[in-house]
Amino acid sequence: MKIKNLYTILAAGLLLFSACVKEEGELEPSGIEDGYTVPQGTNDFDATIVDYYNRFGSCLLYEFTEKDVYWTPSKWQNGTPTSEDQDGVTGLYVTMPDLDYIAPQLDLLDKTWFSLYNDQFLKEFLPVKIMLCDTVAYCDYDWSTWPATIAPTLQYAYYNYDNISVGYANEAVLNMTSYDTLTFARAVNRAFIESMAGRDKLEPTTVFVASTSYANVSTLYNNTDIWGVGVFQPYYQASPENDWQNFVLMMVLYSEDYLNREVSYVSEWDWEETSWEGIFTSQKDVNGMMKKRYDIVRNYYIDNYGIDLQEIGNTIGQ
Repeated sequence: MKIKNLYTILAAGLLLFSACVKEEGELEPSGIEDGYTVPQGTNDFDATIVDYYNRFGSCLLYEFTEKDVYWTPSKWQNGTPTSEDQDGVTGLYVTMPDLDYIAPQLDLLDKTWFSLYNDQFLKEFLPVKIMLCDTVAYCDYDWSTWPATIAPTLQYAYYNYDNISVGYANEAVLNMTSYDTLTFARAVNRAFIESMAGRDKLEPTTVFVASTSYANVSTLYNNTDIWGVGVFQPYYQASPENDWQNFVLMMVLYSEDYLNREVSYVSEWDWEETSWEGIFTSQKDVNGMMKKRYDIVRNYYIDNYGIDLQEIGNTIGQ
């Protein structure tokens, strides 16, 4: 459930929630003392944040704790870069926003994310929390030096458990090129799809599951044969859930021109997204099964949510 006040009270195993309201003429926070309320302040941009909550049921937060960003039931996901004082830890790394740039950051989110979907879809699939950050990065090993260090790589947007962290609440948001904006759009929409999958919001339909035989995939090892039955990965990764997620990701991040483009070479062993170029051509989709299963997914969201996800890919995809 998505709520404006985010808090958890464990009592006899029950999870209790409280919501906050927008008073006529001004923004009045409500809720319990140790929970989140929207608005978090009296800035002009708080009205936009409240409007997003009223429309989508998600809280866009610019005041939050490390636990809000990094915690999961299994482990904390926070990372730190290597420095003179510490060795560094792999994981997510975010910095708090500059409030002077929240307003243009919200404009960026609307342009590259919210406006691409309808309210029904966002209300159903957005996570409960969206963290408005200055920097969003992932700390990982940098092998360009020896000994290797742990260094942050910009992510722009990152999904973790019940939230998505987004960057650009800083001065750079005022000077973004069209390339910067497109790069951010692809990152934030990828994080969105990953969050849907991570929260079990991308469940394949019975029609989709029945449209191919996964029992036969165990005998298939090269792309021509795998694509021939409408599946993305070899047997050890193949599942209806993975295929449904990949078709959704394909629609949102890649254009129809890219998916139907003739290619000069077909790799039998490339199972990454790079293999999706020309995936619906006869060179790759030899039995038409990839297109058949893609159409099932595409039509599902058109029929049930009134949105053609491929139009998003045609807008921000390559």
